[in-house]
Amino acid sequence: MFSGSTFLLLPCCRLDNQRVGVSYLLYGCSVQRGKQFPLFGQRPAPRFYVAAVLGLVGMVVLFWDDVAGHTLSLTLLAGIGLSALGTYGFSLGNMISARHQKRGLDTLTTNSWAMLYGTLVMGAIGLFSGSHFMPEWDTRYISALLYLGIFGSVIAFGAYFTLVGRIGPANAAWSTLLFPWWH
Repeated sequence: MFSGSTFLLLPCCRLDNQRVGVSYLLYGCSVQRGKQFPLFGQRPAPRFYVAAVLGLVGMVVLFWDDVAGHTLSLTLLAGIGLSALGTYGFSLGNMISARHQKRGLDTLTTNSWAMLYGTLVMGAIGLFSGSHFMPEWDTRYISALLYLGIFGSVIAFGAYFTLVGRIGPANAAWSTLLFPWWH
């Protein structure tokens, strides 16, 4: 979850941020419910199927101008597909967190391991893609890095996954409605 969503959502930067955000939300909430049966043996209610179809229709309507118009390109389709795959990874991370918490594993410990794995994966991707790892040594960059590392990652994911453990991954996914979308 910590590296996959970031890597897969990079091509979406070329798409309209609000549309990607809405598709992320719609897909994520529906996938949460759908994965509960194979992973936890919880059958979705019949209304889930109606909601999933309506969500899919909503996403098609949302992206229709981009897909059906003259702007249809392999890059656009790859962006839409990768945003769906990234959202699936986000959803899978919720399910894994719920499973860990049901087994009595500590959220801080499991998040620490997941962030380490995500860092290693993103580091390897950066290394193989030829990216450089030299940070800018100015106050603005370092303070932003610390803010994102502490508040945007450790505290935010700790709080979110604690919520996942308390109310379940499907209901916690709805809290993403409250997250701001900046661009």
